[in-house]
Amino acid sequence: AAASRDSAMDPGSDQMQEERQKLEDYEEALHAIKDATGVDDVNEVIQKFLTQEDTHKSLQKLEKENQKTVESLTDELRKVRLQVEELKFSQGGV
Repeated sequence: AAASRDSAMDPGSDQMQEERQKLEDYEEALHAIKDATGVDDVNEVIQKFLTQEDTHKSLQKLEKENQKTVESLTDELRKVRLQVEELKFSQGGV
């Protein structure tokens, strides 16, 4: 068991190379995240993602509320236009 553990820790072993590659991949991903968020601290990156989710939910809620408002105002406008048309016809097309 000790021999296999020693060979796994050998700097030239496949397992060690895989671990190095994983580490490089993680570092590249973290660098890309830092570039995208403009934040250097890992904790700040995490906080940005957490607040981003809250912001997204708030925006979705606002979108639904605004859509209801648009629908309500569109309906109200349609009713007012109908009233205007009725008034035109009742006054002889003036």
